Amino acid sequence: MKRSKRGDKWFKALQRWFYDRSPASARQAQMRRWGFAVFIFIIYLLALRWAASTFTPWYLQRRLSSELLQDAPSDPPSSEPIDVVYTWVNGSDPAFAESRRKILESLNHEGSIPHDSNSAWRYADNDELRYSLRSLEKFAPWVRNVYVVTNGQVPHWLNLQNPRVRVVTHDEIFPDKSHLPTFSSPAIEVHLHRIPGLSKRFLYFNDDVILGKRIHLDDFYTISRGYKVYLSWEVPNCAHACFDTFLNDGVCDKVCNVSSCEFDMGDCLRGASQDVPEGDLSLAQYGDDENGWGDDIGSSAPDDAYADSESDALREAAASVDGAENANKDFEDEDDFSVPTVSDGDDGDEDESYDAEMNEFELFNEEPKPLNAFGASLRFTNRLFDAAYGPDYSGVRRVPAHMPHLIDASIMEKAQDKFAAAYAATSSHRFRQGDDVQFSFAYFNFLMNYVGGLPLVRVWKILDANNDGILDDNEVRTLAAVMRGAAALQFEPIDDAFLAQIKSKVGSRIAFADLLASEWAVGQIVEGMYGDDGDRSQISPLIRDLVTFKYEIVDLDVVTFKILSDGAGDIDEDDKEEGGDDPDAEWDALRAGRTKFICLNDERSSPNRAASQAMRNFLESFLPTPSSFEMPANRAKYFKSK
Repeated sequence: MKRSKRGDKWFKALQRWFYDRSPASARQAQMRRWGFAVFIFIIYLLALRWAASTFTPWYLQRRLSSELLQDAPSDPPSSEPIDVVYTWVNGSDPAFAESRRKILESLNHEGSIPHDSNSAWRYADNDELRYSLRSLEKFAPWVRNVYVVTNGQVPHWLNLQNPRVRVVTHDEIFPDKSHLPTFSSPAIEVHLHRIPGLSKRFLYFNDDVILGKRIHLDDFYTISRGYKVYLSWEVPNCAHACFDTFLNDGVCDKVCNVSSCEFDMGDCLRGASQDVPEGDLSLAQYGDDENGWGDDIGSSAPDDAYADSESDALREAAASVDGAENANKDFEDEDDFSVPTVSDGDDGDEDESYDAEMNEFELFNEEPKPLNAFGASLRFTNRLFDAAYGPDYSGVRRVPAHMPHLIDASIMEKAQDKFAAAYAATSSHRFRQGDDVQFSFAYFNFLMNYVGGLPLVRVWKILDANNDGILDDNEVRTLAAVMRGAAALQFEPIDDAFLAQIKSKVGSRIAFADLLASEWAVGQIVEGMYGDDGDRSQISPLIRDLVTFKYEIVDLDVVTFKILSDGAGDIDEDDKEEGGDDPDAEWDALRAGRTKFICLNDERSSPNRAASQAMRNFLESFLPTPSSFEMPANRAKYFKSK
């Protein structure tokens, strides 16, 4: 390619400037070459400095992000798409029933299936999904897509031509296909966040949950207060009359001296030199037996391990009621638990509360009830959280209400990383088990207990107030205050010696890279901002919203929970209003005032046409119009006949 005349002229001039070989100018040309090389080298150094100042903090932030540095929790923007996920099954399908029968036969000989895990009512389909979708379209039109998770079944009336609805099979979300087929809803729930194309945050509905009024995203989350947590009744204790306040308090309580309570969380093992059960007693070994508590459920620590205790009246009452024989019950006795019946009034917060103290004491005077897998899984999950975070001394942990829940996939992933073995075991169960991780209870308690790593990039932005990249003396004092922490400053005020120590260990002109390079400085910041007792309330307000998930516990006045039990239309029999045997009378209270969230929990062991029709009459009273998720009636009948 030929150069232009002007380009050729400049090229020759540059060549003479660098390579003039005449004796008079040869030395000057050599100096010019050296000068140019130095110039290029300076430009190179400046480019390196710019790159280092730009990318080094990012690189170090990523490099050290394993525990110390993590991305902070993020707020969902109001414009973020929200999808809805349902789980659904039709137990009357002959193919489904046959598959369930075969798996059950292969497992029953092991005695590993709790009696209630295979109850027919768990798989009954009373068309609740149809009405739930009608209520969703009517009262939450802002949701994006709907995913119905099934084992391959499709409701005969579901309009799959609607671009907003999709059926997702278990094969699509279970990474380990050896866990299939499964008939356990806890196993399926482990993998809901893996649905392809699902929004980052989604609403999880059971098919028996109906919306009664218009709902909005701020029913589940607000930017100012965070996630809304709807808690109902208290989780059952790890053993009869063993309350969380007894655990790991330095006193060996006999009622807690069983392996399901980890021997009073170690209180009954400290100082004992013999007769201590062998093996690791931590919940990491929960899988040693079918029920998830290990082989030594009836074992107790030596008598001389008990501390002298004249504690509060509750502890004395528990000990007197329980006695030595109750402290050594076997697993089926210890894990007897029936879910409390919830009255169907609108004052859900009081009606759904579960008085753990009274119920625990009353249970000692009753005959043992059969093992309830749901109650046992709550106990098991609660023990996981006690082992990871310590007992909830502010009160007994409570179970989230049965209603739609806003699930963040990233939080779910963090929870499953934290309790990987327990979630993997739950996924592998074909039917419900006592050592399942209970989905909503685990999710919300993890959300409320989570404390993330320190995002030092965000902390630096707080410290470097003038944004010049270097901490001046005034900003170094802020750094010193952060290192000490608000609580410690009351006893150790900042003095010149501490300021001098910071400059000697970190540098006189502190840049972000200097701060990250000082292990001592990072350790001081972590200790000052987090405190030393693991209490979330002690975390510095400067970073609290960066390392924890904001949440608030809200009242249950928007939730109604109704149990359909056996009988001529029995629904919450103890609270049955006047109306004789008229099943429709049971729904009149809801007709008079529907709440936002209505759960219709069908536990009938046999069909009851009158009760089913009464429920349908109630639903038709405010959801009579088919939704776009339903096929036209004539087409639906055709597919049903097929």
